[in-house]
This record gives sequence, C-alpha cells and structure tokens, in this order.
Amino acid sequence: INKDGYVNSADVKALVCLIMYGDYKILIDKTTLQCLPEEGSYTIIVSSKVKWDIDKSKIDESWCEVSKSTSSVTIKVKENTAVSGRQCKLKFYSPDIKEIESETLTIKQEPNVKLSKKDIMFTPSYRSETIYFNVTGISYNITSCPEWCQISNTSGGFIVYAEESLCLERDGLISVKISINGEKIDRSVKIKQEPLCPDDHHPHM
Repeated sequence: INKDGYVNSADVKALVCLIMYGDYKILIDKTTLQCLPEEGSYTIIVSSKVKWDIDKSKIDESWCEVSKSTSSVTIKVKENTAVSGRQCKLKFYSPDIKEIESETLTIKQEPNVKLSKKDIMFTPSYRSETIYFNVTGISYNITSCPEWCQISNTSGGFIVYAEESLCLERDGLISVKISINGEKIDRSVKIKQEPLCPDDHHPHM
C-alpha cells in the first residue's frame, strides 16, 4: 500500500506469483559462461519444476550454436581468431507460465591470445625456456610462480629459469594475467623438473 492508501498492482501481481509459483523457478548452474578462444563445447545444467524453453534471438549463430535437451543446454563455439573477445546472450523462460521470472545466460569467448607452450619439462641440464605470446600489443603480469623459478622479460614473451633440483622431482604452475584491448584474461604454464641424481655431480671415469 502506498502513502495514498492505494495498493500497487505490480506488488499484488508479484505477491500472487510468489504464492502460486514460489517453488516454480528456472535455475541454471551459471549465469556467465566463459569460453576459451579455441573451438569447444560446454554444458549448462537446468533445474525446473515447470516446462522451460530457450530464446535464441540474441545468439550470434555465426560463432555460437545452442541445442536443448531435457535438463541441459549444450553451447558449441567456433574458434575466435580475433584479438578481441565476443559475447551473446541466451534466455531461459517458461512458455506456459508467464509470471515465472526468466533467466539469462551471458556467453563470453576470450580473444585469441595464446602462449607458445602450456607445459615445460626441465631436466638437470636443461633449465630455461622462453615463452612467447602469439600477438603483439599486450601487457602482462606474472601473478604466481614457484619459488624455485625466476622470470625475466624478453621481446614478445618471457623466459623461465629453474634452479637446480638435487634429489626431488617437483612441479608447479606459472599464472599470467594478460591485458589486451581493455580486456583481461588468464593463462598458465605447467612446469615440471626432473631431479639431479647424486652421481651426476661426480660422473664415473
């Protein structure tokens, strides 16, 4: 009831909807789907006690394909070859009960920014590796790195140096935050190092 003593019709409608359909919601397991630049397939799980459908009017079918099953939706994206990201939206709604609130999924695909390697294996005699970016015009920060590694900048990328490991095999992850065209994306490199055996210090004659 407002200050003039009148009942707001929108509030009444919302209350009636809550009483009648309070349990009848359309739930999706995420509202934002972040896709890698590579071609790929993703699944969205849908939970609802009522019949639901999808509205693909805001889907860009030039790169995004959507298919519906009983309790899920499959999103297939083509490779993004551009250095800028792209996005579109998918709406979930009840075709029978208009009062049930719809849900919207935002589908985002990252720009085509890649590292030259995703995995590095260091050996006792091989303890440095240069990682290059596939595009120019970016800035980056190393957000995490194992304490037994050091990073230095080089043209078009960065160099990873590993300290000598004596008797233990070890592994880790280098995380990179990249900025390009106002967008921020995350990339990582898995690293592993073989141990240096004691006999390697004093080779037999």
